[in-house]
Amino acid sequence: MELTAEEKKQRSLEYSIKDGAFYSAMTGFGDSYITPFALLLKASSTQIGMLATLPLFISSWFMVLGARLVNTYKSRKRIVLYSVFFHACWWILLFLIPYWTKSVTVLLVLFTAYWIFGNLPNPAWNSWMGDLVEQNQRGRYFGRRNRVTGFFALLSVFAAGYLLNHFSRIDPFLGFGIIFGIASLARFISFYYLSRKYEPGYIPVQQDQFSFLDFLRRIRETNFGIFSMYVCLMIFAVHIFGPFLVVLLLRDLGLSYLQYSLIISVEAASNFLMMAYWGKNSDTYGNKLVLSVCGIFVSFIPLLYVASTRFSWLLVIAAITGFSWAGFNLSTANFIFDTVRPSKRAQAIAYFHVLRGAAIFGGAVLGSVLAAYVPATMFISNIIILGIISGVLRLAVSLWYLPLIQEVRIVKASPPVLHFVTIMPVAGLVYQSVFGMRTSYRKVAGAMQYLSRKLKVSERMVEEKKRFFMRY
Repeated sequence: MELTAEEKKQRSLEYSIKDGAFYSAMTGFGDSYITPFALLLKASSTQIGMLATLPLFISSWFMVLGARLVNTYKSRKRIVLYSVFFHACWWILLFLIPYWTKSVTVLLVLFTAYWIFGNLPNPAWNSWMGDLVEQNQRGRYFGRRNRVTGFFALLSVFAAGYLLNHFSRIDPFLGFGIIFGIASLARFISFYYLSRKYEPGYIPVQQDQFSFLDFLRRIRETNFGIFSMYVCLMIFAVHIFGPFLVVLLLRDLGLSYLQYSLIISVEAASNFLMMAYWGKNSDTYGNKLVLSVCGIFVSFIPLLYVASTRFSWLLVIAAITGFSWAGFNLSTANFIFDTVRPSKRAQAIAYFHVLRGAAIFGGAVLGSVLAAYVPATMFISNIIILGIISGVLRLAVSLWYLPLIQEVRIVKASPPVLHFVTIMPVAGLVYQSVFGMRTSYRKVAGAMQYLSRKLKVSERMVEEKKRFFMRY
């Protein structure tokens, strides 16, 4: 029986959660360990900095091409599938060629191409998802999806770390070959679920098309433009200090790798547990409120890190970090869906990410320059100075721009801010710890059982064909 369009949408949203889960598994096994792979290839500090920023900056410009492809070919699904297929294949080259050449420069070039394949379909994917998810359900849906993807990311990072640790005694390159191969397989499974999704019809409206220069000229006049300026300036301020946080923790505070991994794990766990809480409240009270609260929280994070030396306190800060960034990232993504018309969405997202990529690159470059030339004192290191600069700049940007951003939804009156950021999150965290983990586990188990059934069917077909040919 033919499914209705609404039934196809609902089924596609479930496929999208599974696609996101295996995409996160790919990043956990792959992206998270590119820097250690570069270190194994004897990369310098400068090359590590370039590896962390240059691919993001260059690939962000390809989103403009991705937006044009949406309006040219009209099939967003086809654009996404072609790009994701090459994205999955690229992990093999990303390991083999640098392994043969032992060149960090080759790794940088290949990793940049990898990011291009990853970012090129983003405008198409966002436009596609914007048509699948109803406006009043976006917060809850993406909160649930991000919780599942965060759970997969956390598991895959741990699994990849275990494999690397095991094979480091035998051959470190063999360990990286295995985890990058698993990353490729995970992306192919993601490709499979994407191919099952339904694509609603899309007809670009010619008069709604606008250039990047048009976007820049009107950036101070539109709600989306002011929002873009706020987010990109925040990202710029974040990356002044963000790449050097690991230096503060491992070098200046002398934490062990185990302590560092615990801090990262607490942050990741807090992030995916709180996604559903922020999603529900962004649907109820609007994305502006969530963005404002989390923007202020994010501003104080570097100040908390540079003021602390005790490991127990660092774990608390990591939980606050995950809590804050969960709401900030979710409200940012949903605000774009709410503010921009579907016919303009692909281009708007592309231009937004171009500015965001430039902000990441510019912030990291400024942070590197300041780290090299700002003198440390007897009582304070230059990394702590970067943290103070980053925190003060984040707070200034939030206080200046947040009052200028307008909520576009019709929402309920906001609860008292103190109640919103203390009592409600704690209640939400307790609920998600009990029920959210169970839901995430069911999603994982369901996806794995489905794949297991598919593999068994494939094996049975192969055996039947063997018997058939042996008979004749």
